[in-house]
Amino acid sequence: MTRLKIFRTFLPIAASSAFIASVSVAAGDTEEWKLEFAKSLGGAVPTAVDICGLNAVVGNSSSLGAAMIVQRSASGPWMDGVSLQRPSNVSLFGFSVAIDGDVAIVGGPGSGGRAAIYERAATGEWSEGLVLANPGGGSQFGYAVDIEEGIALVGAPQGGAAGRAHVFEQAPNGEWLPVQVLAGSGGQAVNFGSSVAISAGLALVGAPSGTSGRAELFRRDSSGIWNTEQIFTYPGLPQLGTAVGIDADTVVVGAPAAAGRAVVWERLKGGDWDAGTLLPGGSNLFGTAVAIGNDRILIGAPSPGAGGAVGFKRAGDGSWILEANLPALGFGSQLGQSVAIDGDQAMVGANGAFGIYRQAGCPGEDCIADLNCDGIVDGGDLSILLGDWGLTDSPANISDKGPVNGADLALLLSDWGLCP
Repeated sequence: MTRLKIFRTFLPIAASSAFIASVSVAAGDTEEWKLEFAKSLGGAVPTAVDICGLNAVVGNSSSLGAAMIVQRSASGPWMDGVSLQRPSNVSLFGFSVAIDGDVAIVGGPGSGGRAAIYERAATGEWSEGLVLANPGGGSQFGYAVDIEEGIALVGAPQGGAAGRAHVFEQAPNGEWLPVQVLAGSGGQAVNFGSSVAISAGLALVGAPSGTSGRAELFRRDSSGIWNTEQIFTYPGLPQLGTAVGIDADTVVVGAPAAAGRAVVWERLKGGDWDAGTLLPGGSNLFGTAVAIGNDRILIGAPSPGAGGAVGFKRAGDGSWILEANLPALGFGSQLGQSVAIDGDQAMVGANGAFGIYRQAGCPGEDCIADLNCDGIVDGGDLSILLGDWGLTDSPANISDKGPVNGADLALLLSDWGLCP
């Protein structure tokens, strides 16, 4: 997801003590990923997670449910932020979460379903939740959510005859308005809306079934209408579409049934999509959760017991190779219930716990301007810096001397090119 900065004034929300036992963790035990922060929430309910820049959102849907923001400064450790206020008449609140910069969305699919959007003001306070309109009861509205650049996507896998996904857009006055209802094409999709993802004018919606499943890609046209562009299927993979992720021209879809697999599709130069590549896997529940970004893929495999999350990276020839199993948390169970990735950061949820990870040595002291950790200081890093201009708590605060400004820009330009 890209960073989105929206500033308004809201009433503060008091921090909650419902989330307990957080620890800052020293370097983990893989070369590629280090565990920076881990937290036990108690209980045995799967934890939903997402991360973007200096903010992360955590959902735990036990009882009526709860959600919270976890934050860090540009140079400081992760720390508890605030609990997000649960709207009234919402159950399973925190079952799904997503965050884009200073805007978060939390789903609660129980009792017909709700989803609420929260925004952080310039003062750092998070708003009371703005509840999105639910088109009807019994739909599991809020089962899956994503948000990017003023567009929210909410899955309702029991909506209509075979499931729905609802698109909302933020109006200039700040309101979030329903603009379109997406449904599966061809009448063959079931449980459509079980998983959703957005990336740069593209929306990906999963529709898993017991015998097969699919994921459907929609593109937003110049008039704002979302149209089907591609349907992804793969033979012999039950529950395909349980989890979906998209990053520009690369799609990853999880199929955790049986042995558990995940498939990656990539757009070819002519515009068509390839036939799909199976990632090495096959462990119990591999593919329950997926995430993609910065030429890396994370796959959740929350098998009974400890569980795990597996990282892949794109090789020089374009293939995907196994990178590492992410370090265990030391508490919680079935790690890999949810996964998220943003630049050099990753986040993984377990039953009653979550962890935040960072790629080892990124950004390194010898290439501190490599903000997206791709080994080169270029336009991608410049975009991050300009997007965070004026902010103090940003990785783009390279000089560590106040808000992001011309001094940081000068340092970035002086490091332009390949990292040492």
